[in-house]
Amino acid sequence: MGRRTPGPGANRVFGWGLGIALVATLSAVAAVSFGGGDSRVERPRSVGGGETPVERRQPVVGQLWIDPTGGTCSRSAAPIAHRDAAACPTFEAAYRAARQGDTVLVKGGTYIDAELGGVAKGDPDEDEPDVRFLAAPDEPVRMHDVEVTVPHITFEDIDLLEAAFKYRSDVDGQLAGDITVINSDGHSMTVASVWNFTLLASDLGPQTHPGQPRDDTQDALFVGAYPVDDGHHPKHVRIEDVTFHDVVRPFPEAHSDCLQFTAGEDVVVRRSRFYNCADAAIIPKNDQGPIRDLVIENSVINETVNGSEEINFFDTGRPCGAISFRNNSVIGTIRIDGGEPGTDCDLAVVGNITSSLSETRCATSQAGVLEHNIWETGVPCGATNLVTPDGDAGFVNRANDASMDLRLIDRSEAVDRGHPTDHPAVDHDGVRRPVGAAPDAGAHEIG
Repeated sequence: MGRRTPGPGANRVFGWGLGIALVATLSAVAAVSFGGGDSRVERPRSVGGGETPVERRQPVVGQLWIDPTGGTCSRSAAPIAHRDAAACPTFEAAYRAARQGDTVLVKGGTYIDAELGGVAKGDPDEDEPDVRFLAAPDEPVRMHDVEVTVPHITFEDIDLLEAAFKYRSDVDGQLAGDITVINSDGHSMTVASVWNFTLLASDLGPQTHPGQPRDDTQDALFVGAYPVDDGHHPKHVRIEDVTFHDVVRPFPEAHSDCLQFTAGEDVVVRRSRFYNCADAAIIPKNDQGPIRDLVIENSVINETVNGSEEINFFDTGRPCGAISFRNNSVIGTIRIDGGEPGTDCDLAVVGNITSSLSETRCATSQAGVLEHNIWETGVPCGATNLVTPDGDAGFVNRANDASMDLRLIDRSEAVDRGHPTDHPAVDHDGVRRPVGAAPDAGAHEIG
């Protein structure tokens, strides 16, 4: 597992309104630090030397605290500083004692088999105030084998090494919903039938768990539905500024992806990074429920380890609806062939850079819209698409590791070649589009 290593952009901003409101509401956060490979949310801190006035850090307070030594687990009506005698021994005890909207501060340490269950607070399918678990300042918190079956939870600055969030319509007491994870460095997550799941500024990978030689976890993030087709498939899923990496097959016949959806409605994957994924970076499959309203944009994706397509839009067993793949930079290929336009996935592929598009895949494309893309080799497959003359779109660093830098060099053919109207308002680094005469193709805007 490696600390999240985002791209070269210095201070990113969340490009969708929910993310801005969420972070502003939940965190006393001035900015997000993206330098040096550390994804922790910055708090005001002293810079020394006395030359620059620095805002003093306010005392960290909460309604409840978690301390492994335990205590009375007494809630304070008003946020207060830590009192050892009043601390809760476990996350579950703190959740039971908390009210929605409370902050629970967590003392540093490693918490094993941390469960959050019991009586659910509020409606798991609604967006309601969370019980917010926040690591105490400068105290690393790690949680192993986390299982959450209650709603309205935020984890912030806490490393969830292996986490599962579960809602089951046929099992009493499994009612996870409205879950937010901010700044986590972990191995793997499972999201089963949860509504309103948000993952921000985090790192997932490698998905295999150290110390567990028989671990058979296949994906870094798996989003699916259990029971299958019961109508409560995942909805309103947001994944933004997340790095997925170093996913390997735990056994030879495994199919291991950085991000796999087997059901999902209203799903956004934005400004994320994928490298060293075994079999696919992202694969939408609708074998456990419908896939509808999926947006993948402003992400940088490197080639898979085992030679398969980086994005596979043709592994769906039934029709799906409204998939938008726009302004991504891909070292590798995307599979868009098969079926008739608009009948399989209502797929729009706009303003991307990928390594190739073959004549066969052009002829059998299921994309209803295929415009303003840059292919490094192959055929244009449409008047607005372009094949580079030298087979190189002009990335700064194509390395399939944490040093990957898919910004464009000045002479790249992708500059000013994006879609003039169908593009995100900002790029992978939060730079507003367009900078130059027209938007650039790919995830990065240089003008």
